[in-house]
Amino acid sequence: MKTFYGARYEHHYEGVFTLYENEAWKQEVQIQTKPCRRHARVTCVCGIAIRVGREVYKKEICSDSFFKSGYAQCDGPSLINVKKSGNNQHKIRLPSSTIIKVVTIGNFLNIYMYPSVADKGNVGGLCDQITTSTFIGRDKEVSTYQWSGMPAFSDSWRVNDKLINLFSNDQIHRLEGADGNMFLCKCDETTPTHISCSNSQACSHKEIFAYTLVPVCEKNFIEKRSVGSHYRIPRSSGPASTHISKRQTTNPTWRNGWTEKLATDHCKGLLNKSKTVQICEKSGAAGTQEALNNCVRDIKLIGDDSFAKVAVETVKTSCFHEISYNPIYQRQRTVTLPPGPSTAKPVKNFAWGRSSIRETALPPPTIAIPSFFDEIKQVACPLECSQHGNCNGGVCTCDKGYGSLDCSVSLNTPPTIVYESSANECNSTIGTCNRVHLFGGEFVESVTLVCKIRIEKTVIGTKSLVAERTVSGIYVSDDEVVCPEVVYTRSILPGVSYSYGVSVSNNGVVFSDQIFVPNN
Repeated sequence: MKTFYGARYEHHYEGVFTLYENEAWKQEVQIQTKPCRRHARVTCVCGIAIRVGREVYKKEICSDSFFKSGYAQCDGPSLINVKKSGNNQHKIRLPSSTIIKVVTIGNFLNIYMYPSVADKGNVGGLCDQITTSTFIGRDKEVSTYQWSGMPAFSDSWRVNDKLINLFSNDQIHRLEGADGNMFLCKCDETTPTHISCSNSQACSHKEIFAYTLVPVCEKNFIEKRSVGSHYRIPRSSGPASTHISKRQTTNPTWRNGWTEKLATDHCKGLLNKSKTVQICEKSGAAGTQEALNNCVRDIKLIGDDSFAKVAVETVKTSCFHEISYNPIYQRQRTVTLPPGPSTAKPVKNFAWGRSSIRETALPPPTIAIPSFFDEIKQVACPLECSQHGNCNGGVCTCDKGYGSLDCSVSLNTPPTIVYESSANECNSTIGTCNRVHLFGGEFVESVTLVCKIRIEKTVIGTKSLVAERTVSGIYVSDDEVVCPEVVYTRSILPGVSYSYGVSVSNNGVVFSDQIFVPNN
């Protein structure tokens, strides 16, 4: 855990906690943590819930076997600006210009909070204060700093029964509105006690990755119906987290053959292998020592390198934020080359009537080279292409059998359907079926994303196959796909009904388990 002021400490506990709260703006971020593994001594973040007024946006895997994301509650025009890059990166901007970056690695979340000047003097939570290292709890009690953890401080920010748990759809209706706050593009401290802010929906900063805007608030998080078959979705990366997710208990000993030297060499190797990290370090926008220390500490604590890749993502996230907002890193650079040969020309010496040679040194030549921003943009790929592809000009070319923007999804692993929309409805008598919205994961946006529709007829208790067809699926997100409308018409006969089975494939070959759409 790292506070806004820069102090690091270990957060020891499992449950729901307030990570950030700005009461003046009615903004709050809650996180939910659980053991990273069964019987593990570490906890990881499995969910994040973000609130502005009555509006709530969530992303979590705490209560199911796949990530669910979306708006749980809306309240007029959307005030939570959500953008995403691929399946695993979200960037969320609040009305105060506070930025939240959510990176998914494995089955857990890494959360990065960037406060704005509008947060100064107004915030609390596990992220603590901006201008002081004092740890102030929800009860206003001050805790003495300890790197190994401050139980009283952490527990004060636990979301107890007297508070509104943003992860509970039964409680969020009690939230108060935001009084029409608008998005801020820039806040300047005109004096130490006065902040001047301008309203704008379009902040002028450059992005390394291409982010797409998530559709504005519509209640799309809870309108889902379970179809059973809950099982864990395999992901190509192991569980990982940073800043707020790891739990240090006692001082562990090295296990499974690891030593401090082996762990250090392994973590250095990961950092050195990343071209992006090397440019970030060269530019001065981000250092690697802190990430290296955390990487080694995690290997000692866990006994393996499941968290090691987080070191690379931590450096990259910090670096990208800096170079996106700081124009110094966006300026074209010049490099001075070694001096060339001097020029020589004859000079007449009138006093002696003889000529002599005078050498004139030329100024060293310079050439223009791309800015650090442009240099990083050419080599930065999401999650380093998950070690299942090559990065070319900032775009992943996935290895055969892998897909998605960051190559994190195995196309040979069937996706999982866990929920289907409550709006899905079929007519069992005349054989018509609306388009079907399915939820689960992980779905890949590609031409090979297909739905298999199976229509069966039941006549006086005897079932038979009527038709089976494959249609292109419509990708909505990594956890939602739409199977287009299917219409099959039959005469209305007594004792005859139809049932509809749907399955999904990312590669057109390996399909998910079939689910049956409820009949009306």
